[in-house]
Parts: sequence; structure tokens; C-alpha cells
Amino acid sequence: MQKSVKEKWQKRVLTDERKDYAKCKRRVYRVFADPAETDVSDRELMEAFNALDNRKCDEVTVWFYRSQEEVQQGLAYTVAMIERTGRRAAPALIRR
Repeated sequence: MQKSVKEKWQKRVLTDERKDYAKCKRRVYRVFADPAETDVSDRELMEAFNALDNRKCDEVTVWFYRSQEEVQQGLAYTVAMIERTGRRAAPALIRR
């Protein structure tokens, strides 16, 4: 993966939470999907997920939002969610 792609998405991370349950390591990201890009493609969302997922955690969830205010309001993802629920599992993308 190109460094610029990884940096682009890392700069858009609003929150990064690590939650460890017994032997399960879990990471949850809340990411800003630029509202100027009204139609973020599935490819771009997967690119963001892959840039953030370092495969060191058992489970990784990335919630995508249109604004930081939506995160502050405690809303669930407003654009999409990508989740990997196992080290060898494929990530699943769910759109709003």
C-alpha cells in the first residue's frame, strides 16, 4: 500500500479505541469520510480499512461518518461500517 494512502486515512481518524477482552484484541476506529466526496466508493472504504487494519488485532471495526459532530452526538456510523471478526476473516462492508 502506498504510504500516501495510509497517511490520508490515518489523518481522518476521529477516534481510535482499543478494547481487549480476555484473549480477544479489538480495535474500533471512527473515521471522517470527506463530505466533499459525496459518494465514497466501496473501493475507497476498503482502502481505508486496509490502511488502518494492521492485522495485530482479532477484531477490527471502522465506522465512517460525514462529520465530527455525528461522532460527538454518539451516532452509529452514518456512511458505512467495515468489520473483520477474526484474524483470518474477510472484512464485511455495510452501507447506510
